[in-house]
Order: sequence, then C-alpha cells, then structure tokens
Amino acid sequence: MKTLAQIITEQREQKQISQTQLATLSGINQAHISRIESGKSKPTMPTVFRICKALDIDPLILADVLAQEFRTFMRDNSSTRSEASV
Repeated sequence: MKTLAQIITEQREQKQISQTQLATLSGINQAHISRIESGKSKPTMPTVFRICKALDIDPLILADVLAQEFRTFMRDNSSTRSEASV
C-alpha cells in the first residue's frame, strides 16, 4: 500500500506541478508540503482537503490512506502506551 506522502507526490508530479505551485494553489507553506511529501509530517484532515482541492483529486482517496496510517500507528504504539500507564 502506498503512503500518503507517496500518493501526494505522485499526483503532484502527474499534474506537472512543483511543490511551490502546490503551495500557492493550496495556501500551504512550501516547506510544509516538502515535509508532508518526505513523510516527516502528517497533515491534518483540513490540510489533506486543501491539497486535494489544489490537485483536483477525490479527498476520500487520501483520507482513507491517512486513516489507515493512523490505525497502523496506533496498533504499533499500543504496547508503548500500555507500558507507560503501568
């Protein structure tokens, strides 16, 4: 399964839009776009919607991927939370 970062990057590149252009179209700082695409930052849902609007893609595509990444994160970190509460 592709990551949110990979899908955003692929969609942007398919439309031949630079990160700077995406930043302008979405109203999101270019540095933040870069962090999202590199996987260093997870966007909020409003940010996902702004990126989708700028790229003219269905937000459900990215929202589903973001939800899956969140579930994976929660599953992978559940033992850490359990140990911290002991």
